[in-house]
Amino acid sequence: MKPNAWAKRNLAVLYRSKGDGEAAERLYDEITKMPVYKKDFAFASEYMGWLNSDGKYEKAWEIYEGCPEEYRQVDRMILHAMLCALRLGKLGFLKPLFAREYAVIREGENSLTDIWFEYNARLKAENYDGLSEDEKTRLLSEAEENCPPPDETDFRMSYNKKFKYRKTE
Repeated sequence: MKPNAWAKRNLAVLYRSKGDGEAAERLYDEITKMPVYKKDFAFASEYMGWLNSDGKYEKAWEIYEGCPEEYRQVDRMILHAMLCALRLGKLGFLKPLFAREYAVIREGENSLTDIWFEYNARLKAENYDGLSEDEKTRLLSEAEENCPPPDETDFRMSYNKKFKYRKTE
């Protein structure tokens, strides 16, 4: 009866679960204009995650850049922004963030190491986005073999490389 951010968010989740990403995105765009959006980073974080999963990295990056500074220092927001930066070729943004400690990553989560390996693969390629999928796969495999992630960023749980986990020494 009275529009509010949580009702719109819940409707967006419903639309997204039913496969209507456009309706979900439209509702989230409405939330970004509401005062509560600037009071709870969870809205921006969830929206960035959705946009990233839909390959809408430019829009997710715009969300990140439009957030208050304190939001841009939240671990999960940084992880979403790192994926955006990676896919948009903003590699300079990433390097200092690999040295950061992330309290929100749990054992077994691969998000940071996946970014690390693709980052290193992109560093080796002149035009990564213009490469064939086979060439990208080859570069990614080389990065996984030759560019071990820093220990403080590696939360993987297995040593089975087949599943993109850390290798044994």
